[in-house]
Amino acid sequence: MAYIIGSLVRKIKIDGDSNDWGSVSPLITFPPRSINPPELEISSIYIANDDENLYFRMGVEVLYVLSPNLAI
Repeated sequence: MAYIIGSLVRKIKIDGDSNDWGSVSPLITFPPRSINPPELEISSIYIANDDENLYFRMGVEVLYVLSPNLAI
């Protein structure tokens, strides 16, 4: 069984830096929501592949709430 998805052939280095994804467009994007309580929210999902691997990348939004008593 095979599934065809809109992935792009790329050489991805798994290092946390998304620069090697280049012009890969998101497979899906999600509308922004009000984050309450503060949490991690997935905003987009990307897929790419090379000759051996299938790669997934998630775009995330994080709401930071700073307390007035927080010393920086």
